[in-house]
This record gives sequence, C-alpha cells and structure tokens, in this order.
Amino acid sequence: MHWAPLEPMTVISDAWIALMIYWAISALSVKRMKYIAPTSVRVIQLLFLIPGCYLLFARHTPVPLLEVRILPKVAVVAWIGVAVAWVGIGFAIWARYVLGSNWSSQVAIRENHELIQRGPYRLIRHPIYTGIITGAWGTAIAIGQLGSLFGVILITLGFAYKGRQEELRLQATFGDSWNAHQQRTGMFLPKMR
Repeated sequence: MHWAPLEPMTVISDAWIALMIYWAISALSVKRMKYIAPTSVRVIQLLFLIPGCYLLFARHTPVPLLEVRILPKVAVVAWIGVAVAWVGIGFAIWARYVLGSNWSSQVAIRENHELIQRGPYRLIRHPIYTGIITGAWGTAIAIGQLGSLFGVILITLGFAYKGRQEELRLQATFGDSWNAHQQRTGMFLPKMR
C-alpha cells in the first residue's frame, strides 16, 4: 500500500474540525442561561470574526493584493504553521474542558456560574481565545499570504472585544473575586511578574 504525503492545510483542517466536534459535543452539557448580553454585542463581535475567518482561510479573494505571499512557500514554514495551529487548538480544547458547564458561545452568565481559576485559567483569563488566536496564527503561517495575516488581526480584535464584554459581566457577577483574579492573570497571555 502506498501512502500519499500529508498536506499541511489538510492537517490544520483536521485540527479545526476536531475543535468543532468537541465544541458541539460539549455544548450538550452546559448549565441554563441566567444572563445573555444584548444582541448588539454578538453582532459587533461577528463583524470582526466573519471577515477575519474568511480572510484567514480564503486562498483566492477578489482583491489580488491579499493573495501576496508574505512568507516563503517552503515545507518547513508550512509545518511550523501546522505545529502552532495544533498547539493553539489543543490549548483551546483543554481550556474548554476545564471551563465545563460554565461555557457559552455568547457573553453570558449561567445559573450557578463558577469563576474558574484552575488549569489554564490560573494564568490567563481567556485561554480559549488564546488557543483559537494561536491556532489562527498557525493557519496564517502555513498559508503565508497577506490576507491570512489580516484575518488573524480581525479575529484577535473580535476576541478582544468579546473578552472585554465578558470581563464587564464577570466583574458585575463576582465582584472582588473577579478583581483579584484579574490582578493575577493576563487577558490572553500570562502576566509578566
């Protein structure tokens, strides 16, 4: 039997598919909603994420400038992108697992919501976003085009906006406990001490 060589983007696609499957399965066991942010919060976030994802994954766009290569088209660069993508997506899955039934795809508070401060949440307030952004960077490295870079920037801005909205709600819900957690942790990266 002859095996075809793996293509970097196929391997990256597999990681994103694994994330989506895990998300769908784990979403079946979440607590009921107590608070959901206004629709405008979700719309603003999606105004960044939808074009960001399009630019990240589109190989061909109506704007030829976005297809300009900014990284060399060599196997080592593509496979570095694969490694970064898998590490990021794996980190997001771990963070989602630790968050458990408190997770929501929206800015929301669940019934009996807990302030999680273990696992990756010990050091980072939004490790799911960190993982997804890292996965997006890996994908952009593997693709190597200007449009992919712009896509990652938009995705990062979308998660920064959503993260800030979540932090306002978590502060209102947990007060001093949230303030202490925020002092110890970084938003997307651990705090430098």
